[in-house]
Amino acid sequence: MWGGRLVAAGERTSVGRGPLCALIAAMAVGAPEAFGCSVSTGCNFDVHTVRPEFPVTVMHQGQPLRGAKVSVSYMSEDKPQALEFETDASGHAEVRNLRPGRWSLSVSYLGVSGGGGCLQVSSFPLRTAHRSLSYNWGDSASASTAIAGSVVDSQPGRTGNPLLDRVRRIQVPIPGARLRLESPSKGELGSKLTDEKGEYSFDEVPDGVYVLYVEDVRAYIAVPPTRWLIRKSSAASSTRVVFFTQGDSGSCGGPLAALFK
Repeated sequence: MWGGRLVAAGERTSVGRGPLCALIAAMAVGAPEAFGCSVSTGCNFDVHTVRPEFPVTVMHQGQPLRGAKVSVSYMSEDKPQALEFETDASGHAEVRNLRPGRWSLSVSYLGVSGGGGCLQVSSFPLRTAHRSLSYNWGDSASASTAIAGSVVDSQPGRTGNPLLDRVRRIQVPIPGARLRLESPSKGELGSKLTDEKGEYSFDEVPDGVYVLYVEDVRAYIAVPPTRWLIRKSSAASSTRVVFFTQGDSGSCGGPLAALFK
C-alpha cells in the first residue's frame, strides 16, 4: 500500500508492466521494489529522466514533511548501489552522486511508502530531464469512518472439496494481537489488544491520516508486523478495517488489510 503520489513535470518513457509485479506493488507496504522495481522484474511505472543531482520535496497535507526517507538503488546485478537521504524541516532532500544508468527511487515515512518510480540518470544535461521531484505522502490512504475492526485468520473451508474450500473461507478471530496507532504530526497515540473475538477499536480519534501497525500476532509467529496507512473520515463509505492473514497463501505472507462497509 503506498501512501502518496508523484507530482512532477517532464518527459516520461513508457515501459512494460508485469501483472504480477503490479499486483505486488499495489499490496506492498513499505517495499522499495514496489515503486522502483527490481533488476529481475524491471520497471512497473514510467521512467523519469533526471540529472545526477536533484532535490526531492515531500509534503503532507500541504505542509513539508521532515524526516521522510528518500531511498535510491542502482539497478544492476554487477554493481549494486543503495543510497538514502532524509528530508529536512522544509521537506527537502538533496539526492546526489548518482552515476548514469537506471535507478529505483522510493519515498517513505513512518515505515510506509509514499511513492516512487524508476529513474534514468543521464550523463548529459538533457533539457527534458526533471530538475526536481515532489511527492505528497498520505494522499492515497484508504478511508474509513472509524479506526476499528478485527484481526482474523482466513482459513480454507471444511467441506472436503479442496477447490470449494479455497473459495468459501472461514474467518477465525485472532485474540491478543497488538495494534498501534501513530500520527504523522503527533507521534504514537496508543495501542490496543484484540479481544476474544479479534476485535479492536481506537475511540475518539479525530479525522486525519494515521499509520496503523499490526504486530505481536502471538498465535501466528510467522506473521511479520504490518503497517497500514489509513484516513479516518466521516465521509468514508467503509466503517471497519479488517486485517486478515492466509496461512496457505504461499510466499506473500503477513496480514493483508481490507476495508469493509
